[in-house]
Amino acid sequence: MRILIADSGSTKCDWLAITEHGQELGEFHSMGFNPFFHDSDLVEREMRANSQAMEMADSVDKVYFYGAGSSSPELCEVIAEGLATLKFMWVTIWMEPPTARTRGNRR
Repeated sequence: MRILIADSGSTKCDWLAITEHGQELGEFHSMGFNPFFHDSDLVEREMRANSQAMEMADSVDKVYFYGAGSSSPELCEVIAEGLATLKFMWVTIWMEPPTARTRGNRR
């Protein structure tokens, strides 16, 4: 099983491919995707333009996307729709909104 993990801000996104056992398989970078500012069409266009992303897309089983602006199911769906139009359409896409801890708030 291949897993793709995305750590996205509004301006850049780091992507890491790993096996289910945590072995690193490769990485690439893209522009950041924030559903407050970007729509699913932009996500699709930018990912299609990224040759490294498209080379990996066939072999990915799960995508975990952690990103700025992913604060509700509706906003997460914007990113999921953009990824689903690619070869990622047959994978499970997990969207995680940032938590208070990841935003740097202390409780």
